[in-house]
Amino acid sequence: MHKVLLFTFMLILFNAAYGQQRLVYNNKFFILDPIPTVSIINNNAVTHKKTQGIASPVINVGPLSGTIKTCAHVASTTFQQFTISGDNLTSDLQVSAPYVNAYDDTYTPPTFIGYISGFEISTTPNDPASFSHLLTLPQVNGKVATITIYVRMSADNVHPNYPAIIEANTDGIPSKNIYYGDIKGSQTPLPDVDVSNQTICNNTLTAKITFKGRSEETTGKSYTWVNDNTAIGLAANGTGDIPSFIGKNSGTEPLRANVTVTPVGDCMGMPQTFHIVVNPTLHPVLTVSTLTPIVCTGATITFTATPKNVGDLPIYKWLINGKFDGGNTITGDNTLVYTSDKLKNGDKVTCTVTGATYCYTPVTSDPFTVNMIPLPQVHFDNSSYTIYPGQSVQLNAIANSSVNGYSWSPTTGLSNPGIANPIARPSETTLYKLTTSTAGGCTADASVTVNVVPRPDVYVNVFTPNGDGVNDTWTVPKLVNFPNCSVKIYNRYGGLVYQSIGYSKPWDGTFKSKPLPVGSYYYLIDLNTGDPPISGYVCILR
Repeated sequence: MHKVLLFTFMLILFNAAYGQQRLVYNNKFFILDPIPTVSIINNNAVTHKKTQGIASPVINVGPLSGTIKTCAHVASTTFQQFTISGDNLTSDLQVSAPYVNAYDDTYTPPTFIGYISGFEISTTPNDPASFSHLLTLPQVNGKVATITIYVRMSADNVHPNYPAIIEANTDGIPSKNIYYGDIKGSQTPLPDVDVSNQTICNNTLTAKITFKGRSEETTGKSYTWVNDNTAIGLAANGTGDIPSFIGKNSGTEPLRANVTVTPVGDCMGMPQTFHIVVNPTLHPVLTVSTLTPIVCTGATITFTATPKNVGDLPIYKWLINGKFDGGNTITGDNTLVYTSDKLKNGDKVTCTVTGATYCYTPVTSDPFTVNMIPLPQVHFDNSSYTIYPGQSVQLNAIANSSVNGYSWSPTTGLSNPGIANPIARPSETTLYKLTTSTAGGCTADASVTVNVVPRPDVYVNVFTPNGDGVNDTWTVPKLVNFPNCSVKIYNRYGGLVYQSIGYSKPWDGTFKSKPLPVGSYYYLIDLNTGDPPISGYVCILR
């Protein structure tokens, strides 16, 4: 009678280049370490070569049955199983599902993936804690009775496509692969869910919340959710997508609800939490004021906004005549203070507040109307006056009706420095500044010069009109400043030899175009200023 052995064949190739075995699985090469001892793999028995005169130990392995199927990160509760027994044993029988090094043979050289320890074994499948990577089956009188070994996929199996390697050994039989590639399982990815937060205003609609996975493979068949704050207008729990609903918040602070959603498919996914925030409806109040409600034209004015009930992080915007700039230079946007020196009388200044995290229609303060007092207008009928020493002149300031105050500087030589038209009698040329003011305290300045022409002095009393171009005329410095003066010159006999009104052309020592003889001549200069005439002698030399 012939004993028929039923073999289950796996294609195992030896890679001489890397000292490794390659396992063909799912039409893809995987390399597994360590290299197992060459052995016979069948569904009946694994035997070792018989030693002379001694019965060889025998490990009997039964057929494989069952299916392993589980969810990612969860140890399987379904198993593949086989029976095992031993005869002629001198030591206990050990069965293991060892760690192996996994390589991806699609790269050259093959790329190390990691240590694969994705399967565990037990003889008591109803006790999850009994599963491990090594079982020791005690031999009694050289035998291990037939016992069923259950194989499950472990919870930490991160490479579910790799099959299990099951080994058995005892004294006299080195480690043998009793199952190599036949034991494998399927792992269903856990469904997940992609969620995002929402923030809305009171009495406004949320966006519809549609639950789906981060990929098509991980999208659940259904989703359940729990809401921890029903005050926002959402039920405490539900199944499936969350339709758009009107958010509610009757308080004054933001209302937050945490919604935890759990994806469900063939496996139950990890719960994810997102939040929905409903901001309250606020009724802010904003007023604008200034410490200087009345200012002079062109003056700098500062406004301050006083807010109430505006929530967190309000945004302020200042407007002039309803516009963001109004042609003015504005400082103070998004602050409570606005300062400008470009405002005009009648401009209307307002401040608008908008909520950044709270919900309300932008609110604008009542307008503050700029009240600017016109500056006084003042000028003089002449830009300057000219007088002679000892003379006086009335300064004629012309101002508009708003002026009610006058102040002259300097006050030297003025009859009254507090009136519009004082009499000025300075002893030297003086620039007078007039400051005018209005009842509102606005001021304007104007200036006028009083030129004091000094009395001429006759320094030269000798000249030589000989035509040599040197000292040919009688010069009197500063006499040109007196265009109305009268100059007369007499000889020793009292005869008039020269006269002129003004002295723009100095005397050349002639009379009727003829040279006068050498000698002394008497001069009489009347400045026509009311002062005494200037007189003396001038001598002609040849």
